[in-house]
Amino acid sequence: MNGTVKVDDFIQMAQQLTAEHRIKEALDFVYAHSEPDNFRQFRVLCLYTAAGLWQEEAGDGETARQKLFEILQFIEEDMSMITEVPSLQEVMEDMYIKTCELICDMALSYEEYEQHMAKIALIRPYTTFQKGQMELIQNMKDEGQPWVVNMFLLAERYVGNGVDGQQQDRYANAAALYQLILQNRRLLRPSRADLKIAGGNYGAYMFNLVQKHLSYCHTTSTPCNPDNYLFMLDKARDVLEESKRDVGDPAMTDELMTELSRTKTKLLEMKAKAEAAGYNYTRPGEVRTGPSYGQGGGLGNMGSQVVGNTPPDDPGVKKMEKGMRVGWLVFAIILTALAAFLWYRGITLPDGKWWRILLAVICTFGAIGNYSFFGASRRR
Repeated sequence: MNGTVKVDDFIQMAQQLTAEHRIKEALDFVYAHSEPDNFRQFRVLCLYTAAGLWQEEAGDGETARQKLFEILQFIEEDMSMITEVPSLQEVMEDMYIKTCELICDMALSYEEYEQHMAKIALIRPYTTFQKGQMELIQNMKDEGQPWVVNMFLLAERYVGNGVDGQQQDRYANAAALYQLILQNRRLLRPSRADLKIAGGNYGAYMFNLVQKHLSYCHTTSTPCNPDNYLFMLDKARDVLEESKRDVGDPAMTDELMTELSRTKTKLLEMKAKAEAAGYNYTRPGEVRTGPSYGQGGGLGNMGSQVVGNTPPDDPGVKKMEKGMRVGWLVFAIILTALAAFLWYRGITLPDGKWWRILLAVICTFGAIGNYSFFGASRRR
């Protein structure tokens, strides 16, 4: 393996950077250790870690899929790498199966989903959960439901109420799916209304994602390296700009892009002040007097821009909140109609099937959650 970094040290450092919301630094660290001269199993670990960062921390479904397919191509060129080191066989099987599952979660068609679920069966028998999911997907396919419906439902589960009733805030996972819908809209063929929802939610969730990362820096009073988040804002703006014409609501898209640009401008100002002070983010211990996030001085001005501490009179944020309220209301109406249809088909008709009732329950709770978000946002 290249250098002196051991596997345990690599995992620990990658987890630490991720836990500290240092996303770009984590990606750079992973890529620095994924050279071809490293042993094959370690290279798979690096690619797998990078794919997870792109999907779960950066909200970039396109790049995450690229890394996942790179993993499969690398392993499938010589499947013996899974078993050639007995002590690593279980770990390699886990990564291969999880890679297939993640591709299925971000699949762009029923065929792509089925193809990669079939690969799992070559390694291990399906779990009960996997069997149930496959049956649900097959039933949706038999009903003639377009694949994009599944992508919308999964995206909203990432930010809706979890099984414990707690609000989820996996903005990156949801944004990754909405990004894929926007970038593959000609393949997926969503309706104009659905495309508008995808554009609005993608912009809002990317904004929330960056604010979530910045909020961590603020609440923990740790240095905030703007480079860790600038690349996310650039990608989000590019996706929104490219899809603006098809989304069909230029005003909404422009408002989202304005908010993303405003955040980028503030981050660039922070970066300029930190550089002027000679602060080194990669070795912060060397400069104890450098500016720190939310503690006054050079980087403290961003403290008012994090979630939960935004000035109520900020007109830009007001526009963002208004756009999100409209998105919640429209999506709640769509889910209500879909739930009513599924309840009718699942209960009143002779051919009612359990999966329709299950999907109706999911849509009902999704609609309730979106109505709740809409009502709560109006009271703020």
